[in-house]
Amino acid sequence: MGTATAQRSRLESVQALGLASFQRGALTVYFSRDRESRAEGVATLLADVATFYGVARGQGADTNVAVLDESDWEATFDLPYGLSAYRGDGAIVFLPADLEAGAIFRVLVDGLEASAPEVSSQVRAECGSLRGGARELADLVAVHELGHAYQRRHFGIGPPSQWFNELVAWYVAYEYLAARAPESLRKVVIVNRALAKSMRPTTPSLDEFERSVPTGREYARFQALFVARCHDVHRARGARFLGELAREFPRVATRDQERLENAEILRRLERLSLGFEEWARRVGDLPGGE
Repeated sequence: MGTATAQRSRLESVQALGLASFQRGALTVYFSRDRESRAEGVATLLADVATFYGVARGQGADTNVAVLDESDWEATFDLPYGLSAYRGDGAIVFLPADLEAGAIFRVLVDGLEASAPEVSSQVRAECGSLRGGARELADLVAVHELGHAYQRRHFGIGPPSQWFNELVAWYVAYEYLAARAPESLRKVVIVNRALAKSMRPTTPSLDEFERSVPTGREYARFQALFVARCHDVHRARGARFLGELAREFPRVATRDQERLENAEILRRLERLSLGFEEWARRVGDLPGGE
């Protein structure tokens, strides 16, 4: 990216492209040329998430969404195409217009194709094919990214660490899917379990994750572990967990004040009696779905 682009916020960079856009409740959706159908589908899903959580326009959690082709993505963003992400400078979620050309979809397909036959057969039974399973999960990553947007601004949960933020975003997605789309949630859990079991761990701890966030299949393995942890916690706490997190990790004036060491994060989580310290000790060898 050029210097001018680097000086802009992410939102300003997208707006500078002159893309078409539309409003959908508390969302403003920008989309690349000839990608309106994909943008409408994303908007319908994410607007329902906003409705489910009571997010209304003008209440402090308005969010922008950019549904971009590869050319527009490269002009505005610094991650590989299709590596969906939320950025706070402009409160914007980046999503690929061409889902199957994206990095997330490719990593998911590679992971599922490497899974054991007894595991991959479950994915095929639920999703029709391994690519169908990868597409199901890659598509619903949009809800996870909106979870990042809502963590601090809507739920009032401070972001004490990278892995904690990923866990919370997945919990936001998990709670929504459990209530609104349980069949989709079932597929997400099965696909993530297959992914985690197909991948050999290379990051031994949450401390190591925090020092150097992994990429590729190891990053996907951690995301699968977070989904599995959400599955267990949701059975015990349900919707109450987000409120409990807001009390244990309240949003404060600056993000720097919200940062905590992993030991302190786990100590606070352990007060909820959910076995987080034991889980953290095992993340280097958990196969997923445990």
